[in-house]
Amino acid sequence: MSELKWFYPESLDAVQKLLDNEGVVPHGGGTGLLLGNVRKYKGLIDLRFLPLANVRENGDSVEIGATVSYAKAARELEKILPGNIITKSLSAAASTPLRNRITIGGSLIMAPIWSDLIGPLVALEATVSLIGRNKGRYPVEEFLANPKFRAKSLLTGVEFPKESWETLHYRAVRTAFDYPMFTLTILAKRNAAAFDDIRIVFTGNSGKFKRLREIENDMRGKNTREIDIKEMVGKLKIKFPPKRQATSEYVGHLGRIQLERALETISKGEK
Repeated sequence: MSELKWFYPESLDAVQKLLDNEGVVPHGGGTGLLLGNVRKYKGLIDLRFLPLANVRENGDSVEIGATVSYAKAARELEKILPGNIITKSLSAAASTPLRNRITIGGSLIMAPIWSDLIGPLVALEATVSLIGRNKGRYPVEEFLANPKFRAKSLLTGVEFPKESWETLHYRAVRTAFDYPMFTLTILAKRNAAAFDDIRIVFTGNSGKFKRLREIENDMRGKNTREIDIKEMVGKLKIKFPPKRQATSEYVGHLGRIQLERALETISKGEK
């Protein structure tokens, strides 16, 4: 095995040049490093000295830098948008030591099926910014669905509109420290008793995540008392892979139960 080289760039221009080198990959929090084939790495790009560690407001949007940890993202976003969905979801993810190490960028690049970050970002219709081969800004759904975006590129940040929502985030776990079998994220806005907007996202399903647009369309603009939640959930078509804890059929059954309960909760204006 050849010697592993470390690089310490202080500008994004320097990173772009390094990304062209075969076997040279970005290194942030390091929690996912051993999940890959370390032997194939020839160099690691240390991201600590780049301007990617801040959470900031950009007019009508909020931007989270790629090297911001889960803990910092949850803490700083709560100052900008109290009760926001990302703070709610990331505060319950992993353990305290891991929340201090896992970065937003690394979590999106790896996008594990148990992610607590993907659901909220899909619901928020966030965009991600890249430099390198795939330089540009892309909808997070497009980025997650296409592995090509990861090749010789660096995710520099994620951005979403600065808006207030009613929020609900559910993790299907046996104990708080478990990886969730699935997560359920709901964002809602209402005018009196009707939903102006609602967004519903499952993660952990086959395909990694699914936004329930059909149910959203059925609920949007309707008085909450007119919505037959049980009937809508009964028509839902979604599959989950088998988990260590349960069969795919059981996870799907549990997912429908929790979706029905969550929609009833949000329809009553409870959080």
